[in-house]
Amino acid sequence: RAQALLGEGDFVVMNSDTIVDLALDQVIARHRATGAAATLVLRHDPEQARYGEIEIDGDDRIRRFLGTPSTVSAPLRAFMFAGVHVMSPRIFDFMPADGGIFSLTRATYPAMLAAGVRLDGFPFDGFWRVIDTPNDRERAARDLANASLVYLRNLSRS
Repeated sequence: RAQALLGEGDFVVMNSDTIVDLALDQVIARHRATGAAATLVLRHDPEQARYGEIEIDGDDRIRRFLGTPSTVSAPLRAFMFAGVHVMSPRIFDFMPADGGIFSLTRATYPAMLAAGVRLDGFPFDGFWRVIDTPNDRERAARDLANASLVYLRNLSRS
């Protein structure tokens, strides 16, 4: 339903329950350089199977999304989606025309992959926290406070 507001250019979508320290300009530059319909920020996580694995080839192109397709001939590396994606307007061709409820990760991206549309991953290993539970929010607050102290200590040394 937001398509008319976005115009014809690429756009960024970020999950609202995510804190991430990411050089977004690098993700956008990679997205534009490859011509992918979408570039998803990916990360390794001990619980990535719980979130759903996204697998990329040696060129960081997404080849398997949440187990689909079941077989891929290239060697793949498994990650999880970190909640940030850069998209081109081509993505709207794979969304329900009626604007009803759907999932990008469970419906749109798998359909695009099956149609041979280029989807890329952007592996990322920086700070990331999901804050969708009270425990997650407390952990993120502690981590950010500790990171701020480290930053201030390093700043005072320089």
